[in-house]
Amino acid sequence: AEAAFKVYMHGLREYVAGPAKVWNCVDALVTISSSLELVFSILYCLAGDGGSMSKLASFARPIVLLRTIRIIRVLRLAKLLYSPLLRDLANMLVGFVIGVPSLFWVLAVFCCVLYLLALVFRLLLGPAPGQDLIFGAGC
Repeated sequence: AEAAFKVYMHGLREYVAGPAKVWNCVDALVTISSSLELVFSILYCLAGDGGSMSKLASFARPIVLLRTIRIIRVLRLAKLLYSPLLRDLANMLVGFVIGVPSLFWVLAVFCCVLYLLALVFRLLLGPAPGQDLIFGAGC
């Protein structure tokens, strides 16, 4: 479906001879092999038990081996390495990694200030000297 959509959108000439012709041919090969595999699987199921089944199985072995071509589709992700979007993402990640030490020290100072404020409020608003809040609750 993806290959048919690309041919419809870009035209057959650009699909076969355009800048992405290698990936388009790989996509077409994977699509054709998957379709043939599906057809042979259906025929194999419909053949039942008999001599024709062994002939069909021996003929379908190369088609099943074409499943490994599907792995090549993952290699299409290599195209993303040259994408400007990936460069921007890499720049953001580098900026984050450079800023991590500063963020750590900001967090450390914030925790110290928060701890000191907790101590001050505990002394100012806490229980009176000699008051037992744990055992004197009336339970």
